[in-house]
Amino acid sequence: IDYTAMENDTLSNEIDLELVSGDTLDIITANGETLWYDITRHNNKNAYVDFYTLMNQDTEFSKDEYMQNVMKAMETNEALYQMPLKFSVYTLIGNEEIYEKNKDTVWSIDDFNLYLERNGNNNLYCFEGDIELLQNQILSSNKFINIHQGKVNYDSESVQKFIALFSKHETSYDIDHQNYTLQYANIYDFNCLNYLKHDNFKGEDIYNIGIPEISGNGAVITVADQYSILKSSDNIEAAWEFVKYLLSNEAQKILTQYNGISMRKDILKKNIQSAKDGSNGCPAEAYNKK
Repeated sequence: IDYTAMENDTLSNEIDLELVSGDTLDIITANGETLWYDITRHNNKNAYVDFYTLMNQDTEFSKDEYMQNVMKAMETNEALYQMPLKFSVYTLIGNEEIYEKNKDTVWSIDDFNLYLERNGNNNLYCFEGDIELLQNQILSSNKFINIHQGKVNYDSESVQKFIALFSKHETSYDIDHQNYTLQYANIYDFNCLNYLKHDNFKGEDIYNIGIPEISGNGAVITVADQYSILKSSDNIEAAWEFVKYLLSNEAQKILTQYNGISMRKDILKKNIQSAKDGSNGCPAEAYNKK
């Protein structure tokens, strides 16, 4: 079945029927580029095999070779029903002055409001379309949304102030004549860090500032490709071997050649070193060695 030719509603209905019937599918995947389908919608319906079980049973597979923190972020009730193949990170990138002021804590919404009040549109750079995404990521923080209780609290003075300030922000493309102190960025490989520093920050060292009110390090992980294996499949072992190949050194080099951060630690380290020494075609002097 060619799912890529279907409209979204038809697509969702067709795949749901396939999952319910349990007759044809072994693996289901979505990468956000060719197939828009939320495969996580069946995580609580006992539809998928837990990849942790497969990994623990496979003596040839070592979880230590992979980014387990990304796997952890993909968990549902401590089970891993979607295997990520590569990922990117959304965060605010800032210069040294901003980093030194905020390195010991996650930015609060009040901190960000203060920055917007002092700097306005002059020093925060966002690509077209990213303004709404950044706002949504901040407002989707657990501080404002209680998923378990089904409650949303946007009544605080801080949130209302943020919405008012941010609604005035305009996308700017005048990066040739300004030194930006803060940029909302999608870090999809280590080359883009070079270009951020060299082009947008005029050679200044750059740092991860994080997204206000997001726990951890303040960054949001997004997964580009994810795979699930159906429990109803008659070919679970073969399906696992296929996913294992996609996680192999050979496949990961191909999958992350142009974009995406590899799930394999060895390839990730190699790509970092390539960005440092300029062997990936980027000037080494543009790399932030910090």
